[in-house]
Amino acid sequence: MEEIPTMHPPSPAPLNPDTSPVTTAVLRELLADLQKNMLTDIRADLQGLKRQIGNLETASNTNAQQITTLQQAVQKLQQQSYDQRFSMLDDIRRRNHLKIRGIPVAEIPHLLQCLMLALLHPKQAKAVGAKGSFQSTKITKSPC
Repeated sequence: MEEIPTMHPPSPAPLNPDTSPVTTAVLRELLADLQKNMLTDIRADLQGLKRQIGNLETASNTNAQQITTLQQAVQKLQQQSYDQRFSMLDDIRRRNHLKIRGIPVAEIPHLLQCLMLALLHPKQAKAVGAKGSFQSTKITKSPC
């Protein structure tokens, strides 16, 4: 068997191929270039961060508006629910009150129609009140 020669790592390249001595003027120039490049990079990073902050603030404001709108909708629905529940309780109370007075539940829709008619035609209702009965008025389509 033949031996395969191993490769040795290449020798490191000299850091500064130029063999001229480094002067303070050259170092100052390199430092100024480095500072300029760093400031440019920092400014670019700051502008990017400002854009991101602006986008996040806009999104935050949008979310806050949506939350406010949803809270108002929830409050409105709660109020409607309360109103509906109290209306139902009020209707139940009225029916019970009419039952106590001896008015049958079947007569309630008829009485409600009479009351609605009185609300829609107040002048005729006043005349009826003076005469004492809805039956004596000249309303053509009276449900009473």
